[in-house]
Amino acid sequence: MNQFYFQVRDGTPDAGDVSADFANEEAAILAAIQLAGELLLEAPQRFRQTQPWQVRVVDERREERFAIALGSEQDG
Repeated sequence: MNQFYFQVRDGTPDAGDVSADFANEEAAILAAIQLAGELLLEAPQRFRQTQPWQVRVVDERREERFAIALGSEQDG
């Protein structure tokens, strides 16, 4: 098992990284994609009111392996 960290940035003070063990990098990336979807489902109104969000996957050496950027735009 390999340890990966999820870093969620949403324009608010940093809540810290969450670590988890995964069989490989691909499994960690798929979990990050699922996490991003869950965050949007849980707080859609908050997503519209903050800076763009980012979910990052970093490895044990703290090197970024994958990132998802989520932003919104509104006319007017």
